[in-house]
Amino acid sequence: MANYKDKMTWDDRLKLYYLSIPTGSGSDRIWFEDNTSLGLKLDLVKELQLGGFAAWRKGFEDESTIAMIQGKDLGRGIPKSPTAVAPEPVVEETKPLTKLEQYKLRLEEKEKAKAAKAEAKRKAKEEKELAKRKAKEEAQQAKAEKKRQAEEAKAEKKRLEEEAKAQKERDAQEAKDTIASYKSHGSVQNTTTKNELTKSVQVVKR
Repeated sequence: MANYKDKMTWDDRLKLYYLSIPTGSGSDRIWFEDNTSLGLKLDLVKELQLGGFAAWRKGFEDESTIAMIQGKDLGRGIPKSPTAVAPEPVVEETKPLTKLEQYKLRLEEKEKAKAAKAEAKRKAKEEKELAKRKAKEEAQQAKAEKKRQAEEAKAEKKRLEEEAKAQKERDAQEAKDTIASYKSHGSVQNTTTKNELTKSVQVVKR
């Protein structure tokens, strides 16, 4: 970097040095970090009250860079500096409260306690109403379920009774048909026997 120091340009807006390299389409810029630009960045740690800083990458710095970092006040005193003096903590003196202030403080505490009690009461009432509504809904659901089951049982009973009645009617009709069939079959047999007997008598007479 020291070899090109005279060719480098300082960008005051970015607080960085850069080197312009001519190319076929114009020029390219290479940005360089040094103790000046790095120091300005470290000043932001204290100014913006940041928690610290990180740098990439270790190995490019020299002894002067390390010394510069160690000499910076990042908001909590200068680290690793033998002459650094830690700032004394500021202790604010507390004045005793006046009677009026004590009265106001007690009044505020009472108001807070009253508000907290009212809020707890409101929540308890809300939870109670919610539990009551839930119990009512569950009771209605149980009642509806019981009614549905009763209707299903009634319908099933009616279906079984109708099936039994229909089966009874079928059985009676089958019995009736069987009896009629037996009667019809017996009549045919009697007629056939009588005719055969008549023929036999006629044959004997001849």
